[in-house]
Amino acid sequence: MDDQWIDKDAALISPDAKFRHDLALALQNSHERQRVQRQLYGDALAAKRGRTIFWRLLGALGLLTLVFGLGFYVGQQSHKLRGYAG
Repeated sequence: MDDQWIDKDAALISPDAKFRHDLALALQNSHERQRVQRQLYGDALAAKRGRTIFWRLLGALGLLTLVFGLGFYVGQQSHKLRGYAG
């Protein structure tokens, strides 16, 4: 599959020094901006993700409590209808 991208007649060339230098500067600048952004604003995405998980777990716990509560209530009502002492 990779053979289609290899041209046997063309010489392989490496990027020139200016390109490598510009690329290194761009990467350094990008990392620096991200570092400063994390320092200024914190890791907002991780905090938001944590809050989302908290609310989802709280909702699931509430739903589970509701289901078991209704099951218990229905069970109690059926026992009353059948005349069990309780």
